[in-house]
Amino acid sequence: HVQTEDMGPQVGTVVSNVFYSGMVIARRETTERERLRQFHEETKKLLLSGAFDERARQVVGDAFDRAPQEPTPSQAQEELSLEEVLQSKILPAMKYELGIVLPEHYITRLKVKLNHLQAETRKERFLKLCAEIYEMVKSFCPPERFKDFVKRLYSAADIEPDEETGTLKRSKKFFEEVTLPELEEVLGESLAKALIEKVLSDLHPMFLTKPEAFNVLIEKILNSGTIKKRTTLQWRLQTKHIWQTRYKALRSEGVLVV
Repeated sequence: HVQTEDMGPQVGTVVSNVFYSGMVIARRETTERERLRQFHEETKKLLLSGAFDERARQVVGDAFDRAPQEPTPSQAQEELSLEEVLQSKILPAMKYELGIVLPEHYITRLKVKLNHLQAETRKERFLKLCAEIYEMVKSFCPPERFKDFVKRLYSAADIEPDEETGTLKRSKKFFEEVTLPELEEVLGESLAKALIEKVLSDLHPMFLTKPEAFNVLIEKILNSGTIKKRTTLQWRLQTKHIWQTRYKALRSEGVLVV
């Protein structure tokens, strides 16, 4: 694989190291620091074209020619555990795209948390892992930038994005169950469901795994212009209490909730 780093203004160079089996087999440098991304891509193309094969043979000997073929994308997805995705995909991408290097003790904490992530699909577990990472970096990474970063990681981590994750589907169903009776009285069924859809679509699915998600959602509903125009403050306060009570009741019954 290829790892490209800006060595900083004092050194004044960008360095691309080409690795094989954990060993550096080639190194390229440029003083054009503004070309870091392009230089990285150029090095990758050279690697894929076989430009470093002879050097690899010199370093590792006959083992290079006995090396197994690259797995297909579907094989790679089956073989990579989420911990391997963290180590080989997420952490390097964070360094390269966000300029963030997590300390070792943070990485150790993430690996421990991986064993306790509860979700139905691989993608949901991936999003929960990203949510844990964001808690560690949010003081110096704007939420929109991190959200865009996570979206780009879907394909890089061999995780197929779908139109609506299981988390979002379950959250929508549950949120409708809690809020729809009162909203329908004020807005009618169609407009009530459209408002719920709008509120949920404004939030990233990984946020819906947070304990505070439900209260954020009902505040967004009750403070929306659509609701404020049609209700009184007293109605909104009473409805908030009704929803919170219903939410607790459903949780106590073991209903899967946000």
